[in-house]
Amino acid sequence: MTAREAQKYLELYCEERLKIHMFTHPSYGAMLMAEAKNNKEKEAKKERLAPPLPLPGAESKRSRLEDLTDMDRNFAKMVSHLQALNTIPSLVVWQHTFAPREYIIHHLDELFNRLISQYIFQEGSQQVQLPTMMAHRLIGVMDVFRQLESYITLDTSRIFNVVLLQHTQPQENTPGPTLASQYTNWYLDMLVEHIKNGEVCYAPLRKCFVRKHQMALTFNAELYTNISELQALAKMLGPYGMKYMGEQLMERCEPYIKEMLAIVQENKDLLIALRACTMDMFPTAQLAKQLKRHDVFMSNCIIVGALFNFRRLTISALHSVVAKRASFLQNCILDYKTNVSPEVDPSIADDMATAAGFMVDADPALCAALQKHCSSEDCEMMWTLFNVMVAVTLPLQSMEVDSVFRAPIEGHENNLHCVSTAVTWLSSCAYTNLVRSGLEKQPLQVILKERVREFLEKVSERMLKLQLEEDKELQKEIKHRDSLFILLEKMVQDSSYITYDMLENNFPFTILRNSIRAVYESKKKKALKIENEI
Repeated sequence: MTAREAQKYLELYCEERLKIHMFTHPSYGAMLMAEAKNNKEKEAKKERLAPPLPLPGAESKRSRLEDLTDMDRNFAKMVSHLQALNTIPSLVVWQHTFAPREYIIHHLDELFNRLISQYIFQEGSQQVQLPTMMAHRLIGVMDVFRQLESYITLDTSRIFNVVLLQHTQPQENTPGPTLASQYTNWYLDMLVEHIKNGEVCYAPLRKCFVRKHQMALTFNAELYTNISELQALAKMLGPYGMKYMGEQLMERCEPYIKEMLAIVQENKDLLIALRACTMDMFPTAQLAKQLKRHDVFMSNCIIVGALFNFRRLTISALHSVVAKRASFLQNCILDYKTNVSPEVDPSIADDMATAAGFMVDADPALCAALQKHCSSEDCEMMWTLFNVMVAVTLPLQSMEVDSVFRAPIEGHENNLHCVSTAVTWLSSCAYTNLVRSGLEKQPLQVILKERVREFLEKVSERMLKLQLEEDKELQKEIKHRDSLFILLEKMVQDSSYITYDMLENNFPFTILRNSIRAVYESKKKKALKIENEI
């Protein structure tokens, strides 16, 4: 009974302390600044002022020492119950020894777990708390629990280690919802939905996702995917939780990849013919439009590439966290990955490197998701034709209105720049699986360089054909030729097998340089036009 009463008063005291603790968060300071600004404007207009927000530290002001707040009363009752439990180390009841301290520790485990689950979602909303806000709340709860060591003999570090480790695991491994499961499901659901609807795009310059329309209130992509929020998420979930998020992300990508391979199978004969074409006899855009469901193929490729970029952001955030907490361990893993013996399975080194926040050529989670698509002898041809399909359908995107390149984010409005990430990751992981399973006899480096060179030749040929197109009707349909040419440089940056020398051999760098200048000059012209209108 005493342990339950202590738990009840501890929960009430913790809620009051958290309210005070949240006053120290930067967001509350922003609210106070906004309130002061609004009050000045209302005073100038002689309007009625709103009730002021409480200032940090206002709870400590007392007119008399005898005045007690609810927090003081709960704290006094909690301390009295804890000291009562600490007085007697054990009780013998009917030949059974009962330890009060062990009993209260069990209740504290349950309370800490329940408080974490309680604060995951925002009040009255289905949105999760910002990771930085959730981490701030966790620190406040842990500070309250640490105070208990002054009144009862217990190890709060053990409680934190046990409960927080449970929250890095999937929900099916624990009795209740966990941080890893809730944040993973919410992030992936929101990203897939809004990327599919074309409401958010990946901004390489800002290292986050941004909304296409700033007034969209359903998902604030900039706020939830920026560097500081993802680093806070990596701190809470740890390597276990981030690994689970990566596995779930690749499972979300697998249906889109399966559909793309099915489209490649439907167009197999035409793609084989297109692969054999040379520069002189390369078909025009009208012939490329004969490919079945090429628009669905490119849409799925964009979605997959955008999700791969989110995976890259999470790995980068994990790398920053591990570097601060265990830099010595990170250096050991990097040394092992760099100097791994040829007799050792390379997937082991890749798993270790990814868990420490290092980017690898073949992501282990993606390799596992593609395993069933690399299990037969025909798979090598299918993945080769997959690259041909991308090379042929990519220039058709120059006719889309949303294919414009936005200089402030260094990306396309419809996430077309994510295609290079999708092609690089899928090719690397697919051929890695083929080599490791013995279906491909050539060394991995050789086969990847050969396939990447072939892909670069085909996509460059299609781009040059687009540049030299003489059909006037087709010229009117082509809206963003320069924006599409910039994508070739993005492919060089994403792939470790494509160099600028290879690009120069297939596509004149002068055209690429002129396209970059044209895109950025158009941005300046729009800015000057807006200034003149103002």
